[in-house]
Amino acid sequence: MQRNIIKRLTCIVLTVLMVVSMLPTGVFAATSYRYFYVNGKNIITAANNTVQCGNGTATFDAENNILTLENATITATKTSAISSSYYYGIYIRPTAALASGVTIKLIGDNTIVSVDGSSKDYGIYVYSNTDVNIISESGGTLTIDNTYWGIWLAGSGDTYPSSISDCSVTISERYYGIYVNAPFSVSNANVSITTAGTTTARGISGSTNLLVDISNGSVVDISCTGTASCALYATKYASTGTYDPATVTVTDSSLTCTVSDDSTNAAIYASGIE
Repeated sequence: MQRNIIKRLTCIVLTVLMVVSMLPTGVFAATSYRYFYVNGKNIITAANNTVQCGNGTATFDAENNILTLENATITATKTSAISSSYYYGIYIRPTAALASGVTIKLIGDNTIVSVDGSSKDYGIYVYSNTDVNIISESGGTLTIDNTYWGIWLAGSGDTYPSSISDCSVTISERYYGIYVNAPFSVSNANVSITTAGTTTARGISGSTNLLVDISNGSVVDISCTGTASCALYATKYASTGTYDPATVTVTDSSLTCTVSDDSTNAAIYASGIE
């Protein structure tokens, strides 16, 4: 009797293991993300973790946390599951901080656009502490056009650095180009940011721990229009409870920052450029 019970339990365990091994990786990814929407669609529950984006696609590798955009045209969309007011091209919200981060891999030419034209649209929005790395292995590009916020990365602290590398990113916005509260680097990449439409337009900005490193032949060009605009606003949180200017490091690369003549701010707010 006891031997039969053991045999049955063994069979049940083996059956469960076999079923689990056959489940798609997206099933497991659903436990890591509260929301992961691209072009208004939940990419976690989409067939093969793939969302059609114009003539291209967005595909999510759940095992390695890699979102691949291939010739994708994405429209910032209002999704009731996330918000009844805001529009997002890509919205990523892990259930908890992701120390491993999310990689956005670019293949071909990719675009995120807004059709709303209000102050409530974002190109890429990442909620919670998660580092985000935008990369390409084939000269891929990303253009974010006419959104109020280009790229918003909510993570903060040294634990969650974000980067753009080996690709070209062009952002044309009405408020902030890139907002990030953690160390941010650009390596072997071309980044062009133009912001206009608000008095306090910012190119790259943060308020907690934005340390900027530009290296490996990168070209970063930022232009902002507005009476209180600032192209590069780098700050770090001090132990005294104040926000102090942070360091910008440029190595074998080019950084150009301009603001409109009527701006009361300097083009760059930082403790220095090394």
